[in-house]
Amino acid sequence: MSIEPIDPKALRRSLGHFATGVAVVTTRDDDVDRGITVNSFTSLSLQPPLVLWCIARTSRSYSAFNRSDHFIINVLAADQVTVSNRFAFREGAEFPTDVPFKRALADIPLLDGSSANFQCRKTDVFDGGDHLAIVGEVIDFAGSDRPGLLYHRGQYAIADSHPSAVVEPSGDPSEGFLNSIVRPGLERITQRFEAHFENELRDAGLNPKESRVIGLLLTSDRLVAEQVANLTLVSGSSLNETLESLTKKQLIVENQAYYSLTPSGRTLAQGLSEILRSSEARTLGPIPPSEAEALQRMLERLSEWIRAASREVQ
Repeated sequence: MSIEPIDPKALRRSLGHFATGVAVVTTRDDDVDRGITVNSFTSLSLQPPLVLWCIARTSRSYSAFNRSDHFIINVLAADQVTVSNRFAFREGAEFPTDVPFKRALADIPLLDGSSANFQCRKTDVFDGGDHLAIVGEVIDFAGSDRPGLLYHRGQYAIADSHPSAVVEPSGDPSEGFLNSIVRPGLERITQRFEAHFENELRDAGLNPKESRVIGLLLTSDRLVAEQVANLTLVSGSSLNETLESLTKKQLIVENQAYYSLTPSGRTLAQGLSEILRSSEARTLGPIPPSEAEALQRMLERLSEWIRAASREVQ
């Protein structure tokens, strides 16, 4: 029986269903700082304390990490999407000057604000096909209560408690405003809204990531890939595939590394924007416009409060 060759892109999409954390691995090679964004980091052993991560042989930082004897795993926090993209899009280039750090093991940069970090001495490397698997002994480490940044199905995500692990709200305000009133209602509205809009996207021949990109370019024309990643939370190979797909559909065009909508892309994006507005109106139902506006202001303030609270968690 003949075995059909595996499509690497399809395999990557399927592997993307396994949610992972996001880390920046840093090292110092020939007195030059290096860093690379990865989601291949994992614990290997507790006794002795060993961790493992993988680097592509085609990576511009491959030689530096292959030569260096030490490295630091910086596990990124949920609010460090921009840091992740800095190292993902500028990997192998000059170390970003806008990412704060301090010197640690072997004078290697240890990034500020990470959820956890592991300072390691390289002990082994293994052939992993088109990747090199690097094993390190943990020399020192630190953790925090900051929630970690996740990567799932080609886009950034955050962790939350599973519904089965959360006590059902009774509506009693004494149980807390967010749990008893706001959170369950918002979740139901969001689910209804997303289910309706995904049907509209399928009719337009788009997936949610593609719609997010053309929606962004409708309001912020001429963006480089890193800016698109920061604002849509789609990154890595998934973003490359999305941009490639939209280019083939002649909905966007690249000019000197800047992406813009084509005329047909702008028409489609404007149509989807109208659908979004009508979907919002149907979702809100009979709420009077003045109350809907007040609700929007309240949710914006709530969102600002949540972002501020997340920054304060150390």
